[in-house]
Amino acid sequence: MTIYAPSDEQQNRQQRLTLTSGATEFALSPDGKQIAFVVRGDIFVINADRGGEAKRLTDHPYRDFDLDWSPDSRKIAFISERDGNREVYLVDVQTKELKRLTNTPTPKAAPNGRRRATMWRFCGALSDDNFAG
Repeated sequence: MTIYAPSDEQQNRQQRLTLTSGATEFALSPDGKQIAFVVRGDIFVINADRGGEAKRLTDHPYRDFDLDWSPDSRKIAFISERDGNREVYLVDVQTKELKRLTNTPTPKAAPNGRRRATMWRFCGALSDDNFAG
């Protein structure tokens, strides 16, 4: 599958890059329609069936990582150090609206060692307030 991601260069936002490597993690949405991935520390999504041009969801100097889709495939929780500590954030896939969910160090791994599987429960991201609108 060919993946296109917008360039990081400020002077030419229309430049396209064809990336054949360099993605650090991938996460398939629960509905199977989109793939989220991290390239150069930023989160992108792409259509799982057709590929094509990726949509950049985050654009920040600090690295975003540890992706976890919401059960309805509309939002992605992730960890970033953009505010000085490792915090959990939530980004809306359609609007790119970003919401900080924690004000503490990174959540500890669950007893089974799977942090991502428990991130939604840990930070309360499943509450109605975080999925409204």
